Amino acid sequence: MDFETTIIVGPTDTDSYNIIHHPQYFIWIEKVILEWLISTYGNIDGLTYEINKFQCKFLSPGVLNDKLTLRLRYKGKKALSDRACLKFQVSIANQTTRHPVIEADFFVKVSGKIAWLA
Repeated sequence: MDFETTIIVGPTDTDSYNIIHHPQYFIWIEKVILEWLISTYGNIDGLTYEINKFQCKFLSPGVLNDKLTLRLRYKGKKALSDRACLKFQVSIANQTTRHPVIEADFFVKVSGKIAWLA
């Protein structure tokens, strides 16, 4: 299942040159991963997750007032002994220019509710 959301870049997302702070991308991505988990599995009480690994390419800068599209694609899971590792492909693009801003792969370890992950 894919997940998509729109982000409008605000002043607290940028530095003094109105360019998006690099960590802000990861905050948005982690938020969308959590939203994906909730929309996919419903109640996630007792579930823990951590971003285990990521590979990210910064392709063009995002700036204040940009309207961005963040697309999260679920790419599958790998069962581990006591948890699962979920893989997501993420892209962030400028809605106006259609230029890609970021392309990334995120690997998320999930523990708890293993029954629905198996």
